[in-house]
Amino acid sequence: PAAYDPPVRVVSEARNCIPLAQIRRTPVRSDDVIDFEMRGGRVYRNVLPNSCPQLGLWEAFTYDTEINRLCSAEIIYTLQQIGGGVQRGAGCGLGQFVPVEYVEEEED
Repeated sequence: PAAYDPPVRVVSEARNCIPLAQIRRTPVRSDDVIDFEMRGGRVYRNVLPNSCPQLGLWEAFTYDTEINRLCSAEIIYTLQQIGGGVQRGAGCGLGQFVPVEYVEEEED
């Protein structure tokens, strides 16, 4: 289950949308944090306005969009493994996409 929320530094202003074609990976950090790692190395952290049940447990989600961007107004749906299949679970709203850089944690 997701429980690691790596420290980040905000590098510029939040965006409402990101291009779907540029999304490379979407590590789920918790029930309310998803990092959208883009082609070219850019990372957008999305802190959901409300906790999304089971998102951090299953670490998987899907979305339906009719445009070529994913926007803060979109609803994502958790994906849960039930038996031998995958079932769509809770629907949760996205927050804004904040450009960030991962920072190294300092050793004590």
